[in-house]
Amino acid sequence: MRAPQPPRIDLIDAGLKFTGVALATGSIAFATHMLSDPGHAPRITGVEHLAIYARPARHGPQQSGPAPAPNVDYTPVGSISRKTPGALLAGYEILDATSDWALVRLPEGRILRVLRGGRIGGLGGVLDIQKHGGRWALVTERGTIGAR
Repeated sequence: MRAPQPPRIDLIDAGLKFTGVALATGSIAFATHMLSDPGHAPRITGVEHLAIYARPARHGPQQSGPAPAPNVDYTPVGSISRKTPGALLAGYEILDATSDWALVRLPEGRILRVLRGGRIGGLGGVLDIQKHGGRWALVTERGTIGAR
């Protein structure tokens, strides 16, 4: 009978294990140094954009005023839009339109394709594109553009 031989140590496996342990130890040492140094705050790129997540959470009801009237239904059913301006804007003209987009000729002669929710320079956002009596109207934050 042969005597059992001790297991062979593969140099590649030993090298990989040693490298992994060395890298882990180095990472821990670096993290400890960066967190324990009082004169140096760690700089994280983009941390100023994470402030939106720092808002305090609300716990429980915040109402302290009188109880609401029993005949008022507080179920949300939609949004309340801003009052749309009714003034007809001079110099602008709708050339073609659908319920989603419109071709608008600006006072300087340029033609612009705008979408509902888009923006027109100087007029703000496009609130709605409507058809009234066979004519299109484009409602913006500053007024209404009509077809001629």
